[in-house]
Amino acid sequence: MPQKRYSIVLVNYKTRRITAVCLELIRQHLDLAEVDVLVVDNDSDDDSLAYLRTLDWIRLVERRTAAPEKGFEAHGRALDLALGHVRTRAVVLFHTDTFLHDPRIIEVMLARLEPGVAAVGTTEQVNRPWYSTAWRVARRGPRYIYQRAMLKLGLRELQARPWRERHLKSFCSVWDAEVIRNEGLQFALGILNPGYVMQDELEVRGYRFVRLRPSWVFRHLDHVQSGTVVEMGRHVGNTRRTGQYEKLMERFDTFDS
Repeated sequence: MPQKRYSIVLVNYKTRRITAVCLELIRQHLDLAEVDVLVVDNDSDDDSLAYLRTLDWIRLVERRTAAPEKGFEAHGRALDLALGHVRTRAVVLFHTDTFLHDPRIIEVMLARLEPGVAAVGTTEQVNRPWYSTAWRVARRGPRYIYQRAMLKLGLRELQARPWRERHLKSFCSVWDAEVIRNEGLQFALGILNPGYVMQDELEVRGYRFVRLRPSWVFRHLDHVQSGTVVEMGRHVGNTRRTGQYEKLMERFDTFDS
């Protein structure tokens, strides 16, 4: 079998509708002769797993769990399991609520994955206007200072939440799998989102991260913020995110048949 140029990895957990859209867009926009699509099912045991078993153009890894896991733990461990099955150096991480509509973004990110660069991506989950970003920073700054003070006084155990986003988000990022393996690291580390601790450690070890402008990234794809959580019915009270999910999904209803 010819060597693929790169891999796409995504994790499914009980989201048949949104996973079908994500995968169909990948199939439509990318050359499957060049990309190895690897899907890890996180012990869904439902119709989403049955759907994945019908796809002959993906590699499906079925992960089983012995005990309940928190969401970030399950996702991180699934990514680490996938890494053990990856056959290429470049690995594109997608979430099942990432909808690709312009494949040029992947080519640009692959080109930026130069020697010494561990990963390429963006630090924002959505495309916020500048004034929204400024307001978030203004709100988080004082809270960050307060949390750091409490930590130094021994009145807080968790690290202070950064006043600005600096970690690459895994809904769309490209990683050098050889760097991760050679450095003996993994996505599931600590109690932070998968990959956050690893990014901090790799920076300490001298690796660089390429951070792309969110405004540019979101010209090439859509990301349904918390789309997987909405589909599982855990955001019933959040009318904004639920509305965003339904509005976007209306465009792709024919994909889930």
